[in-house]
Amino acid sequence: MKNNFAKSVIGSVVLAALMAGCTSETPEKLVGSAKSYLEKNDRKAALIQLKTAIQKNGNLSEARFLLAKTLSEMGDQDGALIELGKAGELGYPDEEVQPLEARVLILQGDMERVLSRFAAVTFKSPDAQADLQTSVAVAYSAQGKLPEARKTVEQALGAAPKYVRARLVESRLKAAEGLFDKAFAQVEALANEEPKRSDVALLLGEFLEFKGESAAAVSAYKKAVELDSMNYVAQSRAIAALIHQQDYKSAQTIWDSMQSKIPNNLNTAYFGVLLAFERGDMKLAEDRLQPLLKRAADSGKVLYLAGAISFQKGAMTQAETYLGKAMATDLGESSPGVRALLARVLIRIGNPNKAWTLVKPFLERPPVDPEIVTVGAEASLKLGEFGRAEALFKQVMQLNPKDSRARTYLAVDKLNKGEVELGIQELRAISEKENSVTSDLALISSLMGKKDYQRALEAVAVLEKKEPQRPDAANLRGQIEVQKGSADKARMAFESALKIDSQSFPAARGLADLDLKERKFDAATARFDRMAVENPKNLQARMAAIGLRAQRGAPLAELAGLLEETVKALPGEISPREHLSGVYLDQNNVKKALTLAQDTVTQFPGRPEALRILGTVQMAGRDFNQAEASFGKWSALQANSPVPLMALGRLYVAKGEPAQAISVLKKALLVQPQMQDAQAAMASVLVGSGRAEEAEKFCLQVQREQPKDYFGYALAGDVASFQKAWPSAARWYRQALNVDFRRSEVAMKLHKALLNGKDLDAADKFAQERSKAYGTDALFLFYLGDVELARSRPEQAERWYTQVLKVQPENVAALNNLATLALKRKDAKAREYAEKALALQPYSPGVMDTVAEVYAAAGEYSKAVELQQKAVAMVPGSSEFRLNLARHLLAAGQKDQSQTQLKKLAADDPAFASGAEFKAVQSKL
Repeated sequence: MKNNFAKSVIGSVVLAALMAGCTSETPEKLVGSAKSYLEKNDRKAALIQLKTAIQKNGNLSEARFLLAKTLSEMGDQDGALIELGKAGELGYPDEEVQPLEARVLILQGDMERVLSRFAAVTFKSPDAQADLQTSVAVAYSAQGKLPEARKTVEQALGAAPKYVRARLVESRLKAAEGLFDKAFAQVEALANEEPKRSDVALLLGEFLEFKGESAAAVSAYKKAVELDSMNYVAQSRAIAALIHQQDYKSAQTIWDSMQSKIPNNLNTAYFGVLLAFERGDMKLAEDRLQPLLKRAADSGKVLYLAGAISFQKGAMTQAETYLGKAMATDLGESSPGVRALLARVLIRIGNPNKAWTLVKPFLERPPVDPEIVTVGAEASLKLGEFGRAEALFKQVMQLNPKDSRARTYLAVDKLNKGEVELGIQELRAISEKENSVTSDLALISSLMGKKDYQRALEAVAVLEKKEPQRPDAANLRGQIEVQKGSADKARMAFESALKIDSQSFPAARGLADLDLKERKFDAATARFDRMAVENPKNLQARMAAIGLRAQRGAPLAELAGLLEETVKALPGEISPREHLSGVYLDQNNVKKALTLAQDTVTQFPGRPEALRILGTVQMAGRDFNQAEASFGKWSALQANSPVPLMALGRLYVAKGEPAQAISVLKKALLVQPQMQDAQAAMASVLVGSGRAEEAEKFCLQVQREQPKDYFGYALAGDVASFQKAWPSAARWYRQALNVDFRRSEVAMKLHKALLNGKDLDAADKFAQERSKAYGTDALFLFYLGDVELARSRPEQAERWYTQVLKVQPENVAALNNLATLALKRKDAKAREYAEKALALQPYSPGVMDTVAEVYAAAGEYSKAVELQQKAVAMVPGSSEFRLNLARHLLAAGQKDQSQTQLKKLAADDPAFASGAEFKAVQSKL
């Protein structure tokens, strides 16, 4: 087939050359001949005549225009655009050139250019005006601007009421607005009215396919092709529909016709690859793929298909590369299939966390795709989220009970209903018959969910026999042993997984979790470092090592250096860039963050994450106009996501434009009506801009829509708190806790409302009651300790912090505060608390400061100075830390060094230097 394709292309070129050399016709006659061929839909013959005419006289504007039109109809939009430019330069009428140019740009997907160039253009000719406005309407629709699209197509029909293309677009808009029945009836009527129009037959086929009438749809597509043999869209639709029906023979017949008539069309090449792939002829698919990739290296569809072929071959690295590039195209945001397949690849190469991150947004976006749910379930199982995995496996069964995997999920459902033995028997039977491990994974997740660890281990043994060369079974065994509390056996299992695959991240993470519980921080970090040295492209290992260092309070400069190395080693990954920009901002280095963000947008054009990074940095630098532009582009790329709209809302609040903020928040809530972040932001902006009554009504609306959710009541409490209506706020917070008593943040807000309302007895009573009823709420207990410190009641504060340690023995903040309180009363336990906190977070400047105070109190001034110098080096702008360093230096007898610190402090922070603490140290020099 590859040779036939090449011959057909060469043959066309040779024929064109022969005719160009032998004809004696004038250029004008050749153009006339081309028009005759075009009337008969013989575009190949017309193309030869037009090219010959132009070779004889390159200044024929009409020939250039007709050539552009023919090229476009044959699928060569780039060539069409070039010829249109030349036709315009030669003076061909704008009323002819510009409507066709708009059509070509639409076929190229350049909707922004259509709108910027043609939205305001008008022509005297009704047909030209209708044609151009129809294209503008299509561009508006593609950007999700349906009201603008509707208005523009109405204007087109006002100019030319019978203009068929505008009527077709009108039908598409009706369908998009949910009026499918009316749209379908309109297209049916148009098909009867215009039986010779190929584009009408094409849309009728699309609508029939949407209705599920596949056979009728294919008939309509075939009619469209009969009416216009060059209608590659209809041919492509027909082939796609037939492939879906697994009617490969009929699909091959249509493709053969495409191959003979439009061999150079990209759609011909694409469907040639797809058809070979679907028929299982991998060699032919690969042979056809390579020339296609050379021609369409940036096409999302082509990259997706290349990824699927690589996945089928087992070439996971290549599959990840292709699919990663496909994700960067428009297809990545719109097609769940690309995400699902890339997630499968990530699971296969041992990166279930990234797989879960990839599919999670699509699990929350209706309509949910069964394949996305299946991959989400498998990723959850690999991550040890057994309950979530079990729920997702069950959801797949509900979404598509006819799926070939449905028996697995039905067996799982039996387990859920208590038919344990029957469910296990069915899953084991499926496992024995199929090479697929889906049933094994479903069985393991179900047994884990029921804490039937012994049978889960038995199921893992079966999985291990199926895939002895993969680390998955050993990793699952390790997770089960962790659940059982058998740390030693878990460690052995994870180490076995690493022997099978030294780059198995789930195994390394499992071992790191065990190390951290045993306070072996260096061992956990070193393991990830070794993985990164062995494979510098292992992003997960690099980021895990950096994360562990950040968790222990490593200096920002150290984190920045490691992230810079990661960005350099992995230029195709965007996540380390985002983390690095965040570190730069934490260092108050907006200039460096901006340079990185701008480079990220250049390196990752069209990626929403890149625009998010850039907008965030611009906003941090208070360049609000540029940030607004970046967030606006991000929103255009993810029109169905509320997240960029939320970013715009925060931006407008920072700019002091509450009306704009409210407008974008309303859009966010239209996209995701029950998004709590958007609801909270809306209430905050309303009450903050003096529209308290609207804010209160909004909270009541949230409560009506979600009566069994605590959030609406808590939101009303927030609105009342802003107005300092403390009794009302307390009532709302109590109502929220009545719905969900676990909410720590609501409990803290209620306590604050009672304190602010001067109802101290009620506040103390609530604190006592909640701490007894919900004594494991460490966050609330810690908050109470802070409150008592603020109320100058150190004994009560110490009691609350001590309770925190009973729940969380390694809570560094509680240990640090207890050390400070013990030090004030000269209790020897201060050292125990402080050194334990430092062991847990050796890079925390706040903890260093406390430990240095403990050492100084014990007369160990050299140790105090050494540690305090580290704290000051990490936070050079902290006046308090520098004063403490001066104090310790003075106590150590280093008066000159102490004087140096005090002078610097006085120069950097004159206001602080005028305080009593500074003067007390200075007076001792």
